Amino acid sequence: MVALGVSLMLAGPALGGDARKLTLRGGVEGDAGARARLTVVKRGGEPRSVRNVQLRNLRVDCGDDSTRIKLFLSGAAKLDEGRRFEKTYEDGRSRVKLEGKVRRDGRRVAAQISGSTIEVSGEGRCKVPDRTFIARKR
Repeated sequence: MVALGVSLMLAGPALGGDARKLTLRGGVEGDAGARARLTVVKRGGEPRSVRNVQLRNLRVDCGDDSTRIKLFLSGAAKLDEGRRFEKTYEDGRSRVKLEGKVRRDGRRVAAQISGSTIEVSGEGRCKVPDRTFIARKR
């Protein structure tokens, strides 16, 4: 089994004002080896966005094989009034959708990723299974 890295990077606006960042960690349902890590940005004491989502050791299906990768979703997903977020990350070859909800004043995030296929170096096109993850501030 080979661990590969995949990054979907988007430029985003710089943080301004009195931003505070909380790093949350957790597991991925249905994939015991995978781990999630992300940042919740708070301004004025309120959660405003989720950014820099990392899913490490995530299993993806590449034809008849499966492999584990590190998926990094760079850029901010802004929260709406109900503290929900939704963002699609694309880089021309790959597409992954992230959606979820921030709870407990930014200390807990429940989210889902879904993607058709992504380009993995050395493996070609791989299917990202739909996954749910919960991350918490410890």
